[in-house]
Amino acid sequence: MKNISYRYGTYALVTSFFLFFIVQLFQAYIELSPEFLGENLGEYNLSFFPISALLVGLVLFIHGWWSEDEKKQHEKLAAKNQQESKESV
Repeated sequence: MKNISYRYGTYALVTSFFLFFIVQLFQAYIELSPEFLGENLGEYNLSFFPISALLVGLVLFIHGWWSEDEKKQHEKLAAKNQQESKESV
């Protein structure tokens, strides 16, 4: 992966999946513990960490795709301009 946005996007997505898995394990551990009093675990907002990592990864992937697309468009335009200049000579 030459594009740094793709690399960091991949890291963020992998991290978000691991964070989601860890949060789910933690919630299951808390619910199965004998001291669990039936409280709402959503109050701890643990799911925001994997969701935010997922969003960062998606933004980096979109940025990588966008910059690669712009680079290809510039290369096509440069090739077209070069071909037109050769034809006009």
